[in-house]
Amino acid sequence: MESIERSLSVLVHRAIVLELSNASPPVTGAPPMTYEPDDEPEIEYFFIKVTNLSPQREVWVTHIWFETEPKKHLLDPRHPFPRRLGLDQMFEMSIPVSEVPAGVDLERRVRVALSSGDIFNSRLNENVPPVGFVAEPDS
Repeated sequence: MESIERSLSVLVHRAIVLELSNASPPVTGAPPMTYEPDDEPEIEYFFIKVTNLSPQREVWVTHIWFETEPKKHLLDPRHPFPRRLGLDQMFEMSIPVSEVPAGVDLERRVRVALSSGDIFNSRLNENVPPVGFVAEPDS
């Protein structure tokens, strides 16, 4: 029988979105970074990457939230839940840090609920390159 703990990965990290005129799509970077910014201010985001690690079944993500007081549910009207993840499929979404209630260790306070009723806790994504492209919602 498949281990429930291994069937879904929820990784979270903070990064700033670098709005550079010569970068399309936008890129992210872990602060602090040296770069030539446009006139836009830096905005720090939480990036939440959810990956189906099940070798046998697809899963349906029904809810994502920060377990804070109050809870902060993540919604994306362009790609509403439930969201199907096939084998080894992932998606990433982001939210400005300023929109999440204050707390400690917020990268470990994201929760993901599946249609099966299982809830998964996040962990800090420690293997993020210092600069990268912002994932599209269907990537």
